[in-house]
Amino acid sequence: DGSTAQSSLPPIVMKGEVDPLARWLANITIAINMPPLQKSFKVAGVTVGKVDLELNQIICKGIRIGNISSSYLKEQTSMRFILSGINVACSIPKFQAHLDGVSIGSGSGTAKVYQTSVQDTLQITGDGRLARKATNLQCGADVKTTIKLKLSALSSLVNLILKWAEGQIDSKIDSVICDEFDTLINTNLTNVLLALDTAMTPYIPPQCCTPNPPPPVPAGMINWRDSKIIDGVDYVLDY
Repeated sequence: DGSTAQSSLPPIVMKGEVDPLARWLANITIAINMPPLQKSFKVAGVTVGKVDLELNQIICKGIRIGNISSSYLKEQTSMRFILSGINVACSIPKFQAHLDGVSIGSGSGTAKVYQTSVQDTLQITGDGRLARKATNLQCGADVKTTIKLKLSALSSLVNLILKWAEGQIDSKIDSVICDEFDTLINTNLTNVLLALDTAMTPYIPPQCCTPNPPPPVPAGMINWRDSKIIDGVDYVLDY
């Protein structure tokens, strides 16, 4: 696959301390943007209407990662990261459900993400001295979820809608997470690199300049730089 180096990053733990990476992950909150869900529903072969669910976001906190590995891909001059054994508890804040534009109730939900893995390849480019841009080249996610939605209204149709919505979230979340990686890397990480560049530039010496060529020797004058006499005198003195 073109990789020349591979490493696994174990938890960095000092005696008597909690792994700082685990502590940081446990305290961050991630908002996953979900697209609207739409479907025309049929009951006994009869279309009862078009359902719209505006879920907006899934909020996740308390991330645990079993393993992080990385490798350098020489052919693409890029890095590949694999996060595996991801577990996190999420909530789905209040959302609205509509049938043919008429509200059929509000709801909320929970989601548990377990034994999930994400593989991402990114490339960082610059001017040879400083990194200036991060580009997400490839992302793949294998997300395992248990999702439970609740709606204020209760009926057999509502139950069908919720089961359908739970399946839709489960099927779309892989691509949704990779879309989030695009933003995190292409925009957020690039902005961080540019901020670091601004802070570091004053402390970096300028690149060496090409010396100016010697001026031409006027006609009729001796070019002492190429003089055999000077070379001979220099040889005698050294001897």
